Amino acid sequence: MIASNKLRHRGFATLVIMLAVLFFSGCGFHLRGQVLLPGVMVEPHLDGSDLELIRRLEKELRARGAHPVADAAGASAVIELLRVAYLREVGTLDLRGTVTGYVLKYEVVYRVLGSDLEVLVDDTRITLSRNLDYDRGQVLQLEQDETLLRNELVDEVVRRILTRLMTLSAKRPARIPAGVRWLYFVESFA
Repeated sequence: MIASNKLRHRGFATLVIMLAVLFFSGCGFHLRGQVLLPGVMVEPHLDGSDLELIRRLEKELRARGAHPVADAAGASAVIELLRVAYLREVGTLDLRGTVTGYVLKYEVVYRVLGSDLEVLVDDTRITLSRNLDYDRGQVLQLEQDETLLRNELVDEVVRRILTRLMTLSAKRPARIPAGVRWLYFVESFA
């Protein structure tokens, strides 16, 4: 009696698992592995003055299957870093007017052009900020914390840019005119 209940329970559990697998595979759900960039980003060129941001973007682009090129003429797309600014502003003061914290701001404005110089992504602004509290007696700690937060800000900007690049498609423009949005919606099902 007990053995048959265990067997029945095991059979039911197996059935539930098989149905769940069929359901998730049928609805298009897949475990996320390495996400590759669209074809328009196969050989991008990065243009800008912030070498650290360019270096990290190139590294992440390579990790996703792209092959950044040095010459914009042979590139499949050009990522232009139009403005990159890092600011440190006073965030908090104590009663004596001594600085006890800063606000670190990192702003990047970029756009993406196709090989024929058509705009794939309009000027896009990413602005991030982090609070940096510090003790006047620990100047070295302040420098280390600021470096860590700055690296975190650069990493976040790279993630956001790559997320936007992954949405690009060679057949769909970045800005769709209002009157024909339904056409692109219907085309996405074709």
